[in-house]
Amino acid sequence: MVPVLAVIPRRKLSRKLPSVPLSFPVLILGLILLGGCAFQPVSRRQEEIGGRFREIMIVGKTKSEREQILTEAFEILRRIDAKVDWRNRESEITRVNEKGFVESQEVSPGIFGVLQKSVEFFEKTGGAFDITVLPLLKVWGFDGEDPELPPPEEIQNLLPRIGSNHLLLDPKRRKVGFQVADMGIELGGIARGYACDEVIQFLKARGVNGGLVNIGGTIGAFGNSPEGKPWRVGLRHPRDPTRTLRVVSLSNEAVSTRGDYEQFFVVNGRRYSHMLNPRTGYPASESVAVSVIAPSAFLADALSTSFFVLGPEKTPFLAKQYREARWYLTYFTNGDHFKTLSSEPAS
Repeated sequence: MVPVLAVIPRRKLSRKLPSVPLSFPVLILGLILLGGCAFQPVSRRQEEIGGRFREIMIVGKTKSEREQILTEAFEILRRIDAKVDWRNRESEITRVNEKGFVESQEVSPGIFGVLQKSVEFFEKTGGAFDITVLPLLKVWGFDGEDPELPPPEEIQNLLPRIGSNHLLLDPKRRKVGFQVADMGIELGGIARGYACDEVIQFLKARGVNGGLVNIGGTIGAFGNSPEGKPWRVGLRHPRDPTRTLRVVSLSNEAVSTRGDYEQFFVVNGRRYSHMLNPRTGYPASESVAVSVIAPSAFLADALSTSFFVLGPEKTPFLAKQYREARWYLTYFTNGDHFKTLSSEPAS
């Protein structure tokens, strides 16, 4: 099993994930792939790219064809990561972050499309979804291995730099810039979904019968599992990684989970997670975990991030705009008791 990363202040943490035996179910950031006896030929490969766990399973074709397809699929993931990772000095996002205030920077068509859609989500969510949170992640220390509680004045000083409404997007020239100095883009809330959808599109084009793509806990599936049935994924318990809250079936859908257990630290008994509310500068604290099942991984990713920040009171209002999505939001009530709000009708 891949352990959930629990970040403790003032301790160095390794970003290297242990290898996952192929016979084990996958447990990664809230999602558990539930397997069974395979009836169709299947190949499965796992790698770590950019510090995140990646896994692809494909069904059908010959073994040699499956292995070649997997090699090409992981190359797609590496190319996307090289473009979006702000830690990579050569990435497109790094170039925008470093030069975007002085002069707008040209980016590739796919990345420009991600940025455009991200701004749309920013507007629809009233700022709950925001790709310009990098300065906040840095001041909280969630960009590294030593997070800590920052002084309130530092957070307040950063808020004028936060907001996708400060982005300059030029569709004709595919250029991106900043209206405000010292801004920074971080695509962690959307890049996994984008990459997942790109790989699934590639696998379908190669004639794969069915497949599952797991990128750091965002899972997209199409066709049927090796058993000839929809893919089954368990949503993990937010406080007990050995338990599941529920099992969902995926058929040409994706599921994305956000939780306060992915990265966090504790000060005076209070948990501070990496899921930041861009409007306040502090970690969102109303939700414990959110899972969204949607027709695309991109939509599932964006909504899970948005719902987590909005919390149980405001999520249902945004969810009305996306009736094609199913969702489950878990939160604390009456101390340590969990309660789950969902799109499913009350029984």
